[in-house]
Amino acid sequence: MGLGFGFRCLQILLVILNIGVFICGIVLISAGSYALNSVVNHWKDVEPPLQYLIIFVITLGCIILILGAIGLLGACTKSVCLLATYCVLLVILIICQITAGTIAVIHKPKAKQKITDTLRALIRRFYSDSRVKAVVDEIQQKLKCCGARSSSDYETTPNSCYDGDKLFKKGCVEKLSELAKKNMNTITICVFLFAFFQTICLLFAICAIVAIRQDD
Repeated sequence: MGLGFGFRCLQILLVILNIGVFICGIVLISAGSYALNSVVNHWKDVEPPLQYLIIFVITLGCIILILGAIGLLGACTKSVCLLATYCVLLVILIICQITAGTIAVIHKPKAKQKITDTLRALIRRFYSDSRVKAVVDEIQQKLKCCGARSSSDYETTPNSCYDGDKLFKKGCVEKLSELAKKNMNTITICVFLFAFFQTICLLFAICAIVAIRQDD
């Protein structure tokens, strides 16, 4: 007996959803590669953990890309083996994402202290390390801030603390904390939304496996 119209609709949905998963993987790899290039150029000696985080994002993108390809191929060929593999990998990825999202929420209050400690360490090396100076100057100019808490963190206020003759009043800890909080919230929401999206893919894949086995 041939598979019915319901399965055809399910198959089309799986194909569309996994094209979306495939594209998400490409976006993560592209964004991570761009960020890694920036880090390698002048950030790697300043904050090595940042490089590890970006490599993790690229790795996650590769996993998602492969996952999307397996789901897409499994849906198109109606392969129970590929769809079962897809389901197992999805479950593992969903658990990892929910765990990572939960850890991010728990550790979010510690972010400001980490930023403070890092900036103070950088400022102590401002005049002795040209790489550090370039990074701090870039942060201060882009965020329009000065020092960790204020310009008083410097014995001599650097030119990057000025916009013309106007001194930046806010410290970079405050500016970076606001930026980190905004980005962390966005990333956390995206992680949980993507986990929800993958759960839907998982349910559709399970339904497809059941339908194929019943037809056999």
